[in-house]
Amino acid sequence: MEIENQEYDVFVQTFEDTPFLVFTVYASYRVMDGKYVDAVLFMNYLNSRFQYPGSISVDEDGYIRYKRHMELDGLDPSLVIIKSMIESAYSLFNSHQEAIAAVALTSRTYESLKEECSHKWDSEENND
Repeated sequence: MEIENQEYDVFVQTFEDTPFLVFTVYASYRVMDGKYVDAVLFMNYLNSRFQYPGSISVDEDGYIRYKRHMELDGLDPSLVIIKSMIESAYSLFNSHQEAIAAVALTSRTYESLKEECSHKWDSEENND
């Protein structure tokens, strides 16, 4: 998947022994050394601030990922389900790509980025 000239890897997994579909989208970059804690805190902030059906996180190798689980319980994973999962991941990364990259790839701290983004998002919410 491509968003703003950035490539994202998309994985869809099902398992024979469980009725779950796991949908994961990885950003093409990893969190730079020394920024893991800032990135984790910022991803947690995004998850608490916005309501997406999945969540964004940083794995132990520093890769940023959006993950969503869905219980199928006898259903076949239709194209509509997959499309919905892709749209939610696209929306999250497209809306917050600049801030995610800033916390992962620059010296910006979690605190400064959270403050800046909070002001921006509060202003946008008040203008709606």
